[in-house]
Amino acid sequence: MNLRVAASVVLWTAFTACESSTAEQAVTPSPVLNACEAPAPVVAAPAGTGLADGVTLDGAFLTASWRSNTDFQAGYPTKVPIHATDPVSLEGRRCGDGQPLRFWYHEGNPPLGALPASISKLETTGDLVAQFQPDSSPAESYTGYILFPTAGDYLLATGPPGSSGDLLVQAVVRVGSG
Repeated sequence: MNLRVAASVVLWTAFTACESSTAEQAVTPSPVLNACEAPAPVVAAPAGTGLADGVTLDGAFLTASWRSNTDFQAGYPTKVPIHATDPVSLEGRRCGDGQPLRFWYHEGNPPLGALPASISKLETTGDLVAQFQPDSSPAESYTGYILFPTAGDYLLATGPPGSSGDLLVQAVVRVGSG
């Protein structure tokens, strides 16, 4: 577990569906939100990845393109390359209200229609859980999008694939803070 990012181990019970689909998925929100602490520090990318600075979670490194108001634009998907060092799942929620976060790590762009997309479209398109296998070399990473519907703080969590309900590592990221 990487303690440099001030990640904490928590029991994550908010998600009950792990299917890859753009259709609405059945999710039972956790009755108690996990505490959203201060945002995780942004650190240098692992050597050889060629990625920009970002956040390290157990088994994955995510570039921090979301923190800039020029890279994050409401109504648009946010490109976030992810370098996986272990098999890992990624899930998240908005800190303010617990709204589940969506991910698009498939071929092509997310099917959002005309941009800027509505908040409701960003909140219902894509996957509730993104699954990654380890990259075969440091220079490889997954290219895709996190569909942040609004600026603000988001809780991201990683764990072994299929780990919903198991112990996960979490960190808070601040989106669109300039």
